[in-house]
Amino acid sequence: MPKRDDILDRTMLTLSDAHDDVTVRDPCNGTLITGSLASGKATTSAKQFAYALLKSANAGRLVLTAKAEDTQNWIAYAKACGREEGLIITAKAEETQKRRKHAKGR
Repeated sequence: MPKRDDILDRTMLTLSDAHDDVTVRDPCNGTLITGSLASGKATTSAKQFAYALLKSANAGRLVLTAKAEDTQNWIAYAKACGREEGLIITAKAEETQKRRKHAKGR
């Protein structure tokens, strides 16, 4: 069995007093947050994950957003965590939406 990397096994977020810990390894394997409309997925659970990811030292992240609001939220999270200088934003959501509408019109 291959040796596990201790860095990946560090706790980055504790979800409850029962020590439901999320390690750095967990989001590398995938994370799914579910809930009904307006149940607080983005404002609570996803925000906590975002802060934990951004506070992980020496770690880069690729974040893909579908809505301009989500992009603005991630920019605000990066600022709050002192990671704003590391942001690379490749396209604004509005530009992507315009491109999609144009492509559908063909």
